[in-house]
Amino acid sequence: MTNRKKTGTGGELLAAEFLKNRGYRILATNFRPPMTLWRGEIDIVASDGPVICFVEVKTRRTSTADPTESVTRAKRQQLIALAEAYLAVTKTAKDAECRFDVVAITIGSDDAYQTVKLYQNAFWPE
Repeated sequence: MTNRKKTGTGGELLAAEFLKNRGYRILATNFRPPMTLWRGEIDIVASDGPVICFVEVKTRRTSTADPTESVTRAKRQQLIALAEAYLAVTKTAKDAECRFDVVAITIGSDDAYQTVKLYQNAFWPE
């Protein structure tokens, strides 16, 4: 496993624990739809009360950049399509309340996790 993959996987595990500690219920991790029409994955699908949250996890070395900026328009479109696939696969009600969150994690020079921040409603479908 590459260092980048280890960093991402570690960040996703930390993000899931972080969300659980805030009352979220994890419904799925690394969701990939069974159909090959859409590529990619949703890092975490969770419920926050009645709201289904599609969570993108961004793990970075210490940075001053806003991590939500790295969720490009193309990535947002991909996540929206994957969320629609999740709702279809799980037969979730079409009128279910959903949102897109980002969990940003920074790692220090000593490879220790430094900060974890949740951005609720980080973006909306266009």
